[in-house]
Amino acid sequence: MIKIGKVKLGKTPKICLTLCNIKDRNSIKKAKFQGADLLELRIDQFQNLDEKDIIKFIRGIRKGCLPLIATVRSKREGGRCLSDTKRLRLFKAVIPLVDAVDVELSSRKILNEVVKKAHHHQKIVILSYHNFKKTPVNEVLEKIIKKIKSQGGDIVKVSTFAKKKEDVIRLLEITLKYKDKNIIAIAMGKIGAVSRVFFPFIGSLLTYGYVDTPSAPGQFSLNVLREEIKRFDSA
Repeated sequence: MIKIGKVKLGKTPKICLTLCNIKDRNSIKKAKFQGADLLELRIDQFQNLDEKDIIKFIRGIRKGCLPLIATVRSKREGGRCLSDTKRLRLFKAVIPLVDAVDVELSSRKILNEVVKKAHHHQKIVILSYHNFKKTPVNEVLEKIIKKIKSQGGDIVKVSTFAKKKEDVIRLLEITLKYKDKNIIAIAMGKIGAVSRVFFPFIGSLLTYGYVDTPSAPGQFSLNVLREEIKRFDSA
């Protein structure tokens, strides 16, 4: 069983709040109150990208906070337009202060350094793949998963856009097949929204919610997500 911070993943569905605003401490308080288990810092979305200010912010919320996952998402996979050099500096600055990092498999220029730095500090590495246009065929998805594991990913994250119900079913099958490999699987979009509630029950380690503004298509608010998971967890 893998852990991020003190939170054990895999036994019961876990919810991660996505935070996109460095000034939004209110959302952190709401996250605890509404039952979030972890907090994802979408650093690429922060208005203030000064490394010293971000470090100060993380240190300020660290005590008594939920376990922290940090990501500096690439533009190619839904993030802000930042140079690889800037992204790498930000990753290196925050890795010692957080519990895990999420970096894309496609970020080839910085991938090895981020993974090496994170593992040096004994942090969990989530290696991710996002596709906002479609859900690739199973053969492609399986190659991506195997590549992620070969590149040092402790957790595999596959998030794809579902155009039809069959896409959700295929991603469900992938989740079941690779649940022993520490997988997070999400079908984005309206049709795929069901995955955010049900996939955690069949092996997906995390599902993501928001307090004020969604960070991906089909994402539920934290309140709604927690209530839906509670409904089926007690069934």
